[in-house]
Amino acid sequence: MSFSRCLDPLASSSPPFSHLLSPPQDWTPADGSLVPHKDAPGTNLVYNQGGFFIVCSDLSCYLQTQSLKRGDGIEIWVLQPACQGRDHYLSDKGNPPNIYIIKGDSHWVVKDLTTDAEPQVHELHPNCRGGDQNMDCGSWFYIFFLEQGVMHRVLDMSTDEKGGDTLLKPECCKGSITLAPFPSQL
Repeated sequence: MSFSRCLDPLASSSPPFSHLLSPPQDWTPADGSLVPHKDAPGTNLVYNQGGFFIVCSDLSCYLQTQSLKRGDGIEIWVLQPACQGRDHYLSDKGNPPNIYIIKGDSHWVVKDLTTDAEPQVHELHPNCRGGDQNMDCGSWFYIFFLEQGVMHRVLDMSTDEKGGDTLLKPECCKGSITLAPFPSQL
């Protein structure tokens, strides 16, 4: 089911996602599966200019590859101890990218998961706490509250800048949601 089919278009005036997607890509299926976040806390799929990262916080490591489909240049790295044991991992598209690590009521901003011992630490705004899943796309962060059937979008997780809610359709609140405007290297 596509992500856009999960949003209730009458529920809010959320920004459309079509402007965030690239021209048509090769969506040939790749082998693999996603485990619901509730069954694998601290496990996230992250993408930035460095490639794709599969963070396994419980194993204190992450896998990095240029292509999930082909497995080009797979490397496994040890998470720096300060970056281990967190709930959610996200990254923006900056140069170099910021990596956002969420744990409880705060989030850390680091540049490198293997060496950043001194992260910037920020409290999460109350509207951005307790999400079942957290994602980023463009300049926006998305926090999914599946039991409430709501997706909260925000530009800054500390201040709730331009925060707003979009209702999710009931059939989209039963498991894992993945927003993936990835390039053709998928």
